[in-house]
Amino acid sequence: KGRFLLAEARLDEAVDALRAAVKADAKLAAAHYMLGNALTTKRDFAGAADAYRATLELVPAAGQVQLQLARVSLMRGDPTAALAAATTALERQPDSAVARLVMAEALLAKRDFSRAADEIQRLRAKYPKAAPVLVLEGKLLGMEGKVADASRAFNQALTLDPSSVEAMTGLVGVDLAQGNPA
Repeated sequence: KGRFLLAEARLDEAVDALRAAVKADAKLAAAHYMLGNALTTKRDFAGAADAYRATLELVPAAGQVQLQLARVSLMRGDPTAALAAATTALERQPDSAVARLVMAEALLAKRDFSRAADEIQRLRAKYPKAAPVLVLEGKLLGMEGKVADASRAFNQALTLDPSSVEAMTGLVGVDLAQGNPA
């Protein structure tokens, strides 16, 4: 029931139904996972992290759940937990581009620019025209103070994906850093 309510964007009802399912049978990994997704959508990142951790207790090898936990940890502002989850996800899925993207994000959040650059370089070598990779490169360059290079990376990302909110946000950040508020 919770899955259908979630699909219909009836979030409060979905969360209630999924919590009831978890309470009725704490071994339902899918219910914990869907509860995590519903709570993420509601921006209850602490609750979502708890639900994802409960899922991982039941299915420790679930790489996708590790990625969700890493993302939610980033949203919570906990780069240490994000890095731990991303590291585990990457160990389980070493060829996963998404796991590498999340790992790079976590490393940037930890301000570990050297390791982040290594991950981004790996992604760039394999996916040279992927907008999300260019956005990460722009973020790294911007954080290193290389504003012109960051601007180029964000512009390349926008050319490849004109709907990229992250690329546009990066360009706005570059403009603000250069003293161009409009």
